[in-house]
Amino acid sequence: MYYLGLALIGIIGFILGKKLAQFRASQKTPAQTFVDLPKAELDNLQDKAQAAFDERTEERKQQILEFLKRETAHQQALQNCNLEDKPTGITREDVEKLLDVSDSTALRYLNQLEQENKITQSTPFGSNVRYLLNN
Repeated sequence: MYYLGLALIGIIGFILGKKLAQFRASQKTPAQTFVDLPKAELDNLQDKAQAAFDERTEERKQQILEFLKRETAHQQALQNCNLEDKPTGITREDVEKLLDVSDSTALRYLNQLEQENKITQSTPFGSNVRYLLNN
């Protein structure tokens, strides 16, 4: 008798739970996905995302140039005092640390700045490539 009562309560609880879940599901509006958006709106979102990405890239390249200017001034001051302690320019690793980005991202920024003729490589290749500011 005791087990029969527990089983009956369990079955009733299960049925009520299922009905409640169905009721709650019917009350929610489904979330809109990108698939549901019209093509014009998708294109607009894509354009905005690309513009934000391009803006961030330009800001980061400006940070690299400012860092390189400060480093160049610092190294010039050391040379004037005959205290030069390291080679001139910055490395890819310096950019990685400055912007907290991966090595490939840092290299991409440096390559873009080089293509824009704002910086040059001290050596054409190798593991110790340093980048110098163009005058």
